[in-house]
Amino acid sequence: MKIIYLGNFLKPWTTETHIKASFESLGHTVIPLQEGKIDNEIIFNAIKKHNPDFLLYTKTWNKEYDWKAIKRRVFTVSWTLDLYHNLDRKDQLDNNLVVSPDGGHEKEFKEHKVHHAYVKPGVYDKECYIGKYDVEFDFPIVFVGSYLVYHKEWTHRKALIDFLYRIYPGKFECFPKDRAIRGDTLNNLYATAKIVVGDSLHSPHYWSDRLYETTGRGGFIMHPKVEGIDEEFEYGTHIVGYNYWDFAGLKKKIDYYLEHEDERKQIQMAGHQFVKENCTYIKRCEEVLKLITDEKIKLWKR
Repeated sequence: MKIIYLGNFLKPWTTETHIKASFESLGHTVIPLQEGKIDNEIIFNAIKKHNPDFLLYTKTWNKEYDWKAIKRRVFTVSWTLDLYHNLDRKDQLDNNLVVSPDGGHEKEFKEHKVHHAYVKPGVYDKECYIGKYDVEFDFPIVFVGSYLVYHKEWTHRKALIDFLYRIYPGKFECFPKDRAIRGDTLNNLYATAKIVVGDSLHSPHYWSDRLYETTGRGGFIMHPKVEGIDEEFEYGTHIVGYNYWDFAGLKKKIDYYLEHEDERKQIQMAGHQFVKENCTYIKRCEEVLKLITDEKIKLWKR
């Protein structure tokens, strides 16, 4: 297929860059349009020049486009890794097909006449490998992600981090600190730290891509139990789950897996292999392509 992709390709670590490369590895042609440097006329001209099978959009900047006019020229798809429910993303909801990991609000999507497809997050296949030991990350327990500034409505994260600092002084640390951690360095972090404690803003059938980034890069993760995770991952085999706000229960699990190293490493490697084989963006792109084909057929039959 030929795909026009509107998004952010300025850095090698952006989701759009990874998705573009994954489509290309499947044999498709992707024409990138860099957000912040285009307008409606540029989009119209690109559609006329390339005659794509569809236009894919991942929002980065707060820029408005004339989706009604764009949809008259080409089938449009919005793909994000974030929640839609109760968030101001109307410009993305105007697309022919909306793809997101928000799997808990299908009723609301239908009520608003949004053609939504639930697709879980993933990880770039080229980054699914075991890194090297790095003394900077030599902590028994770590948290990786936003922690200094986060959604004020989600108080669990601050409470979780405060608890871990208090209970495990000198043994727990948060990353990143004074710089972003990406690429090989992030793989090294997960190869060095023993336990990664995860967190995700709670919504049924939604969790962040950190779950895949951690396991795919070889980390051992304890993640909050969210409705739907066990449809893909097996607790105790690929990852370890804990209940939101049950910090006492979390401590018991942390202490257990710090002591039982062989069991921890077995889960760590099983999770890594599972994600590498089943949850990369190549797999997600294949899923999205099937959804697009099915949705276009439905439109043709109307």
